[in-house]
Amino acid sequence: MTPDQLSLLPAQCAAIGAALNKMRGGKISPPPTFSAFIRLLGNKMIELPSGFVILAAIPNTCATNIVCDEIKGFFDARSSAGVTKCRVGVLQLPHVFGRRFERDMLDVYSEREVSALAQQNAPQRQPETVLLNSASTLQIINGIIGQRELDYYVVQNAQYILAGYGNTTETVNRLRFFIEAARATRKTHVLIANPIVVSDWLEHLEIEHEVAHCWLKPYSRGKDSFLEFQGILGGYDEAIPRADGFKLLDQAENVFKVVCGCPYRLNKWAVETLIGVASSGRDKVGWTDFVNHAPNDRARNNAQVEFTAIKMATDPAKPLLVPPTELGGRLEGEERSKRSTKPGQRALGRDDTSQDTAA
Repeated sequence: MTPDQLSLLPAQCAAIGAALNKMRGGKISPPPTFSAFIRLLGNKMIELPSGFVILAAIPNTCATNIVCDEIKGFFDARSSAGVTKCRVGVLQLPHVFGRRFERDMLDVYSEREVSALAQQNAPQRQPETVLLNSASTLQIINGIIGQRELDYYVVQNAQYILAGYGNTTETVNRLRFFIEAARATRKTHVLIANPIVVSDWLEHLEIEHEVAHCWLKPYSRGKDSFLEFQGILGGYDEAIPRADGFKLLDQAENVFKVVCGCPYRLNKWAVETLIGVASSGRDKVGWTDFVNHAPNDRARNNAQVEFTAIKMATDPAKPLLVPPTELGGRLEGEERSKRSTKPGQRALGRDDTSQDTAA
């Protein structure tokens, strides 16, 4: 919820509004795995040869703009410590690409807002006649990249380059565009996408051997990992105005199965639960409220597929401590979700493939 929306909550729901504000700002129990992921990704950007492409896999429900901000913060901290300053530009991709992918990418790279650090004399859009030659378009893009005072490019929501169901060849060609641009300009590119998409990309050997990859892992049922997950639940218990006798920590097993160890899915679930409680005019939250606002079947299936994809990519030899059939399971007393829209209509409760702002 936005600050304006929070201000509209009834007075008796002030405590819920305060908790929602903390969730929106990511101030409740920041996952240790996230900090570790940013350090790992930042170190890869530094250690790999200039001009590399890194695929960064993050859950659908993790806000990509926060990842970009943290990457910039990683390099700012190094600069403050006396290390050579590195400048990071962020590329915003359109949700849908036209038939001329490279032409659309020229628009993306030409944006002045790519970074405040871009040179003022960056090349302008080229005449339409030049754009008709795809090779020339790539050369123009390389010229733009080369003239900007940036060391790295981070591409938000890279899954938007998908060329449509079954069109694998075109998608691989679009990935190769970034590989060639990064190599030609010696500017490392980080492509942020969801784990399912990254896993599919890495199945193509011609791509796998030309990129590095980095995964934001969910928590597991290993002892130390599960203890960290329980610590996050404890943070929510401190922030949420709870009904007497209720603790999320007491439901750790159930919560883990629903969100498949993903703290970002937990955050989305908690936000939707608190909004539902406040909408009913109540000021206390119980487990029944969480059950009533649990993620729908599609979101749980996506969580399960993401969990399995990350596990297979990062540690395929180690067995799962929780069988996949138990992940995303139904809670006691929960009714099976019903279709709320007619066939062909957009389901409002669907699991979005990108979230550019924190919940």
